[in-house]
Amino acid sequence: MKIRQLILAASAAAFLTPAAFGATTASNPDDCMALQQKFDKQVTTHATTSATTSKAKDMRAQGEKLCKEGKTSEGTKKLHEALKELNGKAY
Repeated sequence: MKIRQLILAASAAAFLTPAAFGATTASNPDDCMALQQKFDKQVTTHATTSATTSKAKDMRAQGEKLCKEGKTSEGTKKLHEALKELNGKAY
């Protein structure tokens, strides 16, 4: 009897684990907005070459588009890349 309960518990844990990890990696639309605002604030005070700034702004626009399309994880990734491009370091 206890072996059956153990097998059932292990099976349930194995079945539910991917769902739990999926829920923690999903991005929130609010994250998109916060990253966009952070970029907008930093781009006005940041002195970089026009090529770097232009590339970062393009990345920001791509990230915003992805977020609006509901692809928030891709959008936040692109927004992080834009911030990295603007500042030369990861966020």
